[in-house]
Amino acid sequence: MAQTSKRLTSEDWLVLGLYSLTTSGPQALRAERLARDIGATKGSFYWHFKDVADFKTALLQYWERSTTQHPEPENSSTPAERLLALANTQESASAPNALFANAELAMRAWAREDQMAQETLARVDQSRINDLAEILADLDLTNPDFPRAIYATMIGLKALSTGNFDQDRSALTSLLAAIVALAES
Repeated sequence: MAQTSKRLTSEDWLVLGLYSLTTSGPQALRAERLARDIGATKGSFYWHFKDVADFKTALLQYWERSTTQHPEPENSSTPAERLLALANTQESASAPNALFANAELAMRAWAREDQMAQETLARVDQSRINDLAEILADLDLTNPDFPRAIYATMIGLKALSTGNFDQDRSALTSLLAAIVALAES
């Protein structure tokens, strides 16, 4: 990342942290490396975070907030429409969502070796599964395996993705349409 003349905010550092985590893994989450990458001094980093552990905590909280608080899709009044809208509201290749879409798998890798990341990921997963379960319950589909299976598909599509987000969205749309058809039968 290039040096900037504007005063850096804590969010600037957190966005850089997500980018660094995604491109280089958790070992990149060091003050000196991050400062070098953004073209600032370590002092700027420490102005916003008391230490690297504080930064990592803030980074996890930032990612959690950003990936679990989605506005309700417009014109989606029925449960079937809300479910089908998930295929279109999933993180996509367009900014600013691209950073979060790409960070998903990096967070999962980090969680395999870091307890705090693992706990954050567990909360995010449960929140997303609960959201799915609520929509499915509105469709009278209360089997607890359905939300987990849909969510696993969403995560799996991200893991399998070769960057063809239209193809991924099409696969998810097909699955969700089949579930809506099941509910309507």
